[in-house]
Amino acid sequence: MPRFICLSLLGLLFLLNPAHADWAYREPQEIDALAGDALVSLESQRAGWVLEGLNLEAEGQLAEAAACYIAALQPDSANFEVLLRLAGCYGQLGEASLAAEALRLAQEAGLRNISRRIDDPRFDPVREDYSFRLAADVLRSREERYHEQMGDSLLVPMGAMGSVRYFLPDDYDEQRSYTLVVMLHGATGTPENVAAWGMQMPHRDFILAAPAAPYPVFSDHQDSRIWWPGGIEDGLRMSYLEQCADYVSQVVESMRGRYSIGKVVLGGFSQGGMLASYCALTRPGAYDALGCFSTTLYVTDELPRRELDFPVFSGHGLRDTAVRPEQSEMLADFLEEQGCTVTRFSFDGGHEISVQELEAFCDWLDALNAQPAGNIAAASDV
Repeated sequence: MPRFICLSLLGLLFLLNPAHADWAYREPQEIDALAGDALVSLESQRAGWVLEGLNLEAEGQLAEAAACYIAALQPDSANFEVLLRLAGCYGQLGEASLAAEALRLAQEAGLRNISRRIDDPRFDPVREDYSFRLAADVLRSREERYHEQMGDSLLVPMGAMGSVRYFLPDDYDEQRSYTLVVMLHGATGTPENVAAWGMQMPHRDFILAAPAAPYPVFSDHQDSRIWWPGGIEDGLRMSYLEQCADYVSQVVESMRGRYSIGKVVLGGFSQGGMLASYCALTRPGAYDALGCFSTTLYVTDELPRRELDFPVFSGHGLRDTAVRPEQSEMLADFLEEQGCTVTRFSFDGGHEISVQELEAFCDWLDALNAQPAGNIAAASDV
């Protein structure tokens, strides 16, 4: 795509006015609220443009991806996540001033960790450009001033009432017992992520429970949650882990109070997987099996070494850059060293749970449920 088209689209982001974009900027007196198509103006193709931009970016069509991101930003110009994608495209294209401007807009839209974002490798082609370096210094200074105005922070673990979504099998029979699968979402995720995974499972003869992490992380666009904050000292980190582990135990007991539960399988994705492995290692006998998805061992020296006998499903994308495959293998190796039987599954993907992985997990659960208590199937590689 010619550069002038990208520049023209960027200009549209700032020059739109009611005369040129009635769909977005009509005054109340210009709106017929009772018209048959009154709500059409609320429909937005933003999500579709973002998805197309991500696909184009993955294919290396950076200018075209930038145009899609700008189109998505026209009705939502304060979306700093899309602005960051746009800035990254400009960085890779060598457009230093445009990359810097998109970063500035992202910071004004509410992004509070601009320093870390500037270190993204996508900005390597423009990092030494004078205009980009100057803009980066200004953005970092603004971030420092913001943190100074906010004062010093102190993180203190707190107890809170937890929220859990759970799903019964389609053919649920109250006269029989079911395996309970407690799945912990990843950092900045929600139980809705687990619900989406559940819908992709080819067969589910178990009860699926999805607790919400206790700590909300708000942005302009979603309510996401984390199990514990990053960058904290070891003692405080262990306090968070213990509190969350107790919460997961309470989830299991609450489900037992409602339904007839047989085996209990604890699983988790990414940060949720770190918590799941911590729970299984520190509460022997509480869980019958462990599912680890795109995750690793968060703590090692603090954990007791003991003889373990529960089966483990370990899945990971080979192109995962958030938690590298070798980090996942480290957790699987550690669990095997303690006596666990580990079924390993890998797929051609990134930091995600793939449909193929969910199919393999369900097959693993079926085999687990076919075994009587205490009779564990041998480890395997899928």
